[in-house]
Amino acid sequence: MKSTSTISKDSITSLAIGGFDGIHLAHRELIRKAQGLMIVSKYNSNLTPKEYRCKFVNKPCFFYELEKIKKFDCDEFAKFLKNEFPSLKKVVVGYDFRYGYKRACGIDDLKSYFEVEVVDEILLEGVSVHSGVIRELISNGEIEKADKLLGRAYSIEGNVIKGQGIGKNELVPTVNISVCDFLLPPNGVYATKCSINNKVYNSVTFIGIRESTDGCFSIETHIIDKEIKSVGKNVEIFFYKKIRDNKKFNSLKELKEQIKKDIKMAKEILNETFHYFYQNHKQG
Repeated sequence: MKSTSTISKDSITSLAIGGFDGIHLAHRELIRKAQGLMIVSKYNSNLTPKEYRCKFVNKPCFFYELEKIKKFDCDEFAKFLKNEFPSLKKVVVGYDFRYGYKRACGIDDLKSYFEVEVVDEILLEGVSVHSGVIRELISNGEIEKADKLLGRAYSIEGNVIKGQGIGKNELVPTVNISVCDFLLPPNGVYATKCSINNKVYNSVTFIGIRESTDGCFSIETHIIDKEIKSVGKNVEIFFYKKIRDNKKFNSLKELKEQIKKDIKMAKEILNETFHYFYQNHKQG
C-alpha cells in the first residue's frame, strides 16, 4: 500500500477508485471529481506502469495491489476504505466498476456505505475510451487512434544504454534505450518526440530486430536536426505515427538512404501533428 502524496489519508473526503492505467480521457473525468486517487495496481498495468501514472495527475495518489484486496466481500471492502481513509464520504467510480471476491460487488453495494458518483461511459468517435481498447490499438501500431483516446501522445521511458557504435559514423547518431514494464508498439519505425534533460526534440524512433546489422533487438531514436552532446541517464519517447515496418537492407548505404526518407516523413508527420494540436487548443 504505497502513497506518492504528502497529504494525509485522514484528510481525504472524496476518492476516485480504479486502475487508472493510461490516465486517458475517461480517467480524467473521474480524477476531476475527486480529491484523491486510490490506484489499484494490476499485473498488466503497462500503459502507465507503477508511479509513472502520477506524472499525469496533480492530486494525491494512493497505490494498492489488487492481489491484497480482491478477496474482500462488500462489507470488508467498505471497512477497509474507512480504516484507510477515516474522513471518506464520497467515492467516484466508472460505470463498469466491480469489486470484491470474484467481482461480486457493484455500484449499488457501494452506495450502502458511501455517497457514490458514477462516471458514464465516454465514447470518442464511436469508440469506448478504455485502457483495454488503447492497449489493443498500440499493440496493432494504430498510434494515432490510441493518442486520441489518451488525449496525449503515448510515451515510454527508458534508461540510456550503449549502442552498436556504427550509427554516428556510418548511419545517423541515435540514443539507445532499455525499457521495462511499458507496452511497446510493434516493430517498426515511428515519428516521435523525445524528452532529453527536460527538453523535447523531434525524433524518429526504431523498435525491433536490427536485421541489417547485428540481429539484436533495440529501441533507438534519432534526434532530428539537433546534436545532443550530453544525453543523461533517462529518456522519454512520445509516439505519434508509425512510418513503416521493420525490414532488412542489403547494405548500410541502402539503410542510410531509407533512414533519410524516414526522417523526412517524420518531419512532415510531426509538423501536421503540431498544427492539429494548435488548432484544437485554439478552438478550445
